[in-house]
Amino acid sequence: MKTLSGTSKLVILVAIGTLAAVLTFRAFAQPTPRPLPPEPPASKGTFVLKIKDVTAVKDEQKFKDVLKNLKTQLYEIQHGS
Repeated sequence: MKTLSGTSKLVILVAIGTLAAVLTFRAFAQPTPRPLPPEPPASKGTFVLKIKDVTAVKDEQKFKDVLKNLKTQLYEIQHGS
């Protein structure tokens, strides 16, 4: 059985290392964020949300700051524990 030369072994190791590096970078790469959907004009609003049950928030000042800084007419509110 014929053995590989030192140069051949080095070329194979470099190729394996390069492949491993490429796969590692791809695995940890951050995905590109999706653009937000276009916002409809306020005149097209079709409903009004009325809150019946008042729920306490953990940090009232932080909640007020978030509401003041919203820059969109589209809101997604999640109720969580």
